[in-house]
Amino acid sequence: MTLHEALCRVAKSLVAMKAFNQKLLAEMGEDPDALMFPRNKFSDEQNRQRDQMKREHETMMEGFAADPQLRQHMVPWMIDFEGDESPKGIEWDKHEKGNVDRKDFVAAVRADFGELPRKVRAWIEEHHFEISDSGSGCGGWHLGVPCSDKDAARLCQLAQDKLKVYLDAGVLTICLRFWGWRFEDVYTNDAAEEFLKARGVS
Repeated sequence: MTLHEALCRVAKSLVAMKAFNQKLLAEMGEDPDALMFPRNKFSDEQNRQRDQMKREHETMMEGFAADPQLRQHMVPWMIDFEGDESPKGIEWDKHEKGNVDRKDFVAAVRADFGELPRKVRAWIEEHHFEISDSGSGCGGWHLGVPCSDKDAARLCQLAQDKLKVYLDAGVLTICLRFWGWRFEDVYTNDAAEEFLKARGVS
């Protein structure tokens, strides 16, 4: 199977699932564009149908992931860069046993610590990676970067080398998480619709 054929199948599947959910919501008098809707609002049969469509989509993606030619175009990993929103509670004595120079640590948690998320964002973009998810709140901040197998390994290594002072100081954490089998061009409903429309596929 060619990449184009695989992308068309994935896009059609995503669009079909969205259309099915919109149909159910409309029949119930709910907003058909609702992003989240409790399962208990649907009947058992409706949930069974929704689950079946999801399983069929996942099985299809797992099959594509087993094809090395298609796998290289997938972005199954999410690298999360995470930090504390307020670093003032961080005390040096918590890091005395670590391999961190005091000067470097102070620099990492300086008064304008709010710059760290912006510095990390700029660093990610400087290395030509795309941030797909970001947020902040009382619990901290995070930046998410979807990656292929190859790019995940490269970005993790770069981060360990270039952001070492923040990692060693404990004010930045980098996590590699499995994101699911996805193709970069069609991993959202909107992207799937745009993909099919641009190619005149119905």
